[in-house]
Amino acid sequence: MANHNTSKPRFQRLPKKDRDEVTRLHELIRQNSDLSLHGDLKSYLQVRTEFLETVFACPPRDPPVSREMRLTSDLLSAFHYAEMHSFGDGMIQRLVDNDPALQAAGFSLASRFSLLHWRDRHYVYGILKGLAAKDDFAVLRSVKRLPRLAPTGHTSTVLLCEALCMVLRRDKDAFHALGEKLQSRNHTKLYQGMYKCLSAIMHGSPNQVSESLLMIAAAARHKKSYVSSLERVVSYEAHALFNLAVDEFSERNIAAPIPPAHMAWDTEYQRYIEQTPVDRSRLIDLAAMSPTLHSWVEELPDDIQIRDLLLETSRVDEVTDPSQPYTALQLRRLSPDAEPFRGEVCPACRFYIPRFEGLDDAAIQRIRALGVPQGAAELITQTGCPRKFALIWMNHPNGPREPSPLHLPAPPCPHCGKKLATALARQCLHCGADWH
Repeated sequence: MANHNTSKPRFQRLPKKDRDEVTRLHELIRQNSDLSLHGDLKSYLQVRTEFLETVFACPPRDPPVSREMRLTSDLLSAFHYAEMHSFGDGMIQRLVDNDPALQAAGFSLASRFSLLHWRDRHYVYGILKGLAAKDDFAVLRSVKRLPRLAPTGHTSTVLLCEALCMVLRRDKDAFHALGEKLQSRNHTKLYQGMYKCLSAIMHGSPNQVSESLLMIAAAARHKKSYVSSLERVVSYEAHALFNLAVDEFSERNIAAPIPPAHMAWDTEYQRYIEQTPVDRSRLIDLAAMSPTLHSWVEELPDDIQIRDLLLETSRVDEVTDPSQPYTALQLRRLSPDAEPFRGEVCPACRFYIPRFEGLDDAAIQRIRALGVPQGAAELITQTGCPRKFALIWMNHPNGPREPSPLHLPAPPCPHCGKKLATALARQCLHCGADWH
């Protein structure tokens, strides 16, 4: 049960086992900044500024599009870890500094990072964190995005996502259809408590909401989570559904439920978020770290483009500018089998044609006059470029080449409209029409 002596800071009111865990995690982050939200994002942004000289250059024969897709996948992974770090860091700092604002900022950031990287119904936990922080914009955006997500994943999680969004949309008919599934005893105590709470909210029963909130808070003490062991200390699910119930009942002129009298209920935190808007910068100043990342977190766009982040700094602008020649320092940092990753793209072979700093017109003419084998060797000697750079440069003496007609997109048949075999085809394989 809850300790009602609120004269002491919440950290001191926790059981010794929980105090020791908070102290351990705080010391771990203090000694290794890479384990914090700031350190995790900073390490990713460092990769961002160096990706052209590392990620892009190393994988041989990889088309540029697939390299960008790989980096986009890395970005989504960074969002995943940022969600976990902001969630855990917020709870730790709230207890260490006795400041509920830090926990509110952590829950809100975790919700928004979740909505940026999740692509299935598991992002219901992001919605719950947004509700726990009273982050109405994040909740609204998440509910709007739900129909585009496939209903796959952990059965109880998918069911929770469906039920929560039906309550948010006030869709009683659809919620009633879930009745038997929600009442199943095959779910854990935590899920059973959340299902009962959502059902009580939908049916306007404050007493049942209060009972289910106590069940949720009690279940949190036995929860095993891969996100943060501090989920045993504070039940964000209970805070989320309490806030949802208060908002729903207020509009329907129904009395608010009674908060659960339990150790996992953070009374000071609840009082704070009911009186003060969330300030996410209290936990981390994303605007100073990355304006693009900050705008994504604040606006929660439906689609994010990795290139917007890659082109954010002047250094990356310089590296990605096709007109910029390679310097000797940049070439020395590349692996021996690296390919060019900037320059004009040849439509015929899809390679970038590099340019080299320090080569004047006379040197270029002299090297090209040697022919491909000797010229490539001379170019490597003078510039220190990888072998593929030299061969691509030597094989494009006049710049980009026009693609072969065989590589052009095949047009439709003028008779039946189906796609021809090649751009040079004079007979349709589908209808047999011939125009030789």
